[in-house]
Amino acid sequence: MFGVNAASNSVAMHVHNFTPYFYVKVAGRLGQEDLVPIKDALNKFAASEGGPPAVKAVELIRDKASVMHYQAEKGIFLKIFTGLPRHVNQLRTLFEQG
Repeated sequence: MFGVNAASNSVAMHVHNFTPYFYVKVAGRLGQEDLVPIKDALNKFAASEGGPPAVKAVELIRDKASVMHYQAEKGIFLKIFTGLPRHVNQLRTLFEQG
């Protein structure tokens, strides 16, 4: 992580043993049996850049409310763990495109 301190000096912080992740709200019904095919499809999408698989794991999260726009209703989300922070942005654009 990069930033600036109170004295306007550039700083860098190295965070070890952290796996980047993001949430995606999903419609419909998903089960545990759907997670491996989802992970495989995401890795296939991200494979164009080469290197190790982008998606390390996918979890199904039920009864979670999004804090975006203060939505009170709860739903089903996928929690997608990635290998590198740049994979978060790469894969989020896939979901934003529809």
